[in-house]
Amino acid sequence: MSGATFTKDMPKVSVIMSLYNSEKYLRKAIDSVLSQTFTDFEFIIIDDGSQDNGAGIVQTYSDPRISLIFQRNTGLPSALNNAIEVAKGDLIARMDPDDICLPNRFARQFDYLLHHQDVSIVGSAAICIDESGKELGHIRMTPFHALGESVSPESPCIHPSVMFRRSVFNSAGGYPGEMRYGGEDAILFNRILPFGSIANLSDPLIYYRLSKTSMSQKSRKFNHLLRKIISKKIIDRTVSSSDLNRLAKEYRCSKGESFGYYLYIGKLLLAGDDGENESRLYLFKALKNYPLSLHCWLVFASSFLPSKFYGKLRHYWKNR
Repeated sequence: MSGATFTKDMPKVSVIMSLYNSEKYLRKAIDSVLSQTFTDFEFIIIDDGSQDNGAGIVQTYSDPRISLIFQRNTGLPSALNNAIEVAKGDLIARMDPDDICLPNRFARQFDYLLHHQDVSIVGSAAICIDESGKELGHIRMTPFHALGESVSPESPCIHPSVMFRRSVFNSAGGYPGEMRYGGEDAILFNRILPFGSIANLSDPLIYYRLSKTSMSQKSRKFNHLLRKIISKKIIDRTVSSSDLNRLAKEYRCSKGESFGYYLYIGKLLLAGDDGENESRLYLFKALKNYPLSLHCWLVFASSFLPSKFYGKLRHYWKNR
């Protein structure tokens, strides 16, 4: 499909991106979208009440596929709903302003959905990079979730890696606009499962950037409450305003941006084949930021053990 040509009135794919004070890596993200081998797409960028120069960067591009929309700040899920409402394509591709698409991403996903009509969403593996662009390791998701599988409070895909059918997005009711503190993708994708299967390509099609601003370590109370709310929303049970207010309060009680960033990278490197030594450097930085974290101390200690022990420890903490 690399020879497809952009048709402004009826593009085959609508790429949607929401900006909120996202100027730092934005140009690389936009360039990676515009450099795709598949070209028949529109690129809808919605500025969600930013206070930086992100919109100014977008306006330096003259590519006719780009549409820039301004709105007051309402949060990511609501912004994505608004972008999809004006989209013209039958397929929607997600993109975040700090990530980078590999050149064949859209071609691979378009072809997959074209030849697998039973699949509603196709995601991919991702290459994790740090704030400087250094590669840290790969994240791979479960390859296939069949139609009608039981719901889960976890997201079956890496959110900015997905392409999905607009028809099933509408059938599932769109993103839950009130979920401003995470979980909107898990809710949407699990709601889509009754309408079609979900697949993840094993090859990485995006560089997924880890940054301090997006990696603050949430409290156990926050994670527990978020999982409960996600489970309720997936099956359309009412979530009260008091629950959302509690979630917002717990969100503001995170342990700091640097701690979560260094801890996640340390665990990612430790899960690789030979990243134990570098992992310890990141875990030590995390402990300097929050020395009272039992979780971090246990991961740090496990870096001196055979890799199978860390795997068991990770499984334990994930299911607590």
